[in-house]
Amino acid sequence: MPAIKQCTQCRVAKSLAEFHKRIRSKDGLCSYCKECANAAARADQHRNTLAARRYRQQHQEVRNQYLASNRDKKSAYNKAHRDKYPERMEANGALGYAVKCNRIVPEPCFCCGRSDAEAHHSSYAPDMWLTVTWLCHHHHSLLHREANAVQRTVG
Repeated sequence: MPAIKQCTQCRVAKSLAEFHKRIRSKDGLCSYCKECANAAARADQHRNTLAARRYRQQHQEVRNQYLASNRDKKSAYNKAHRDKYPERMEANGALGYAVKCNRIVPEPCFCCGRSDAEAHHSSYAPDMWLTVTWLCHHHHSLLHREANAVQRTVG
């Protein structure tokens, strides 16, 4: 096996260390070099960001109309949620006030380090209201999804 390989994108012969691993390939490596693969990923991310922004702008009017015409329905849903989980509302209120007064400073996500983290309460007991784990939306959703799956199998 040669110690060099040609990138199918930039057509430059590079060492095997310059290519990402890919199990499905015969040689176990991607056909694009890392530099070209990263450039393509950045371009895709930029294109997807623009497409998502365009979609939100196009559908913002529809969303606003829906919310305006279903304001009572949304309000009733929110009230039912607050009534069903009063301890959560109190814990979130206490935490929000502590953050506002700078008694608690939001931290980055515990898992990935993203700065836009949300507070996760492991318990809603009054003495635990300000004891939280900071997680980004993705990891917070994963944690609740896994907890709900365990609860369904056990309970």
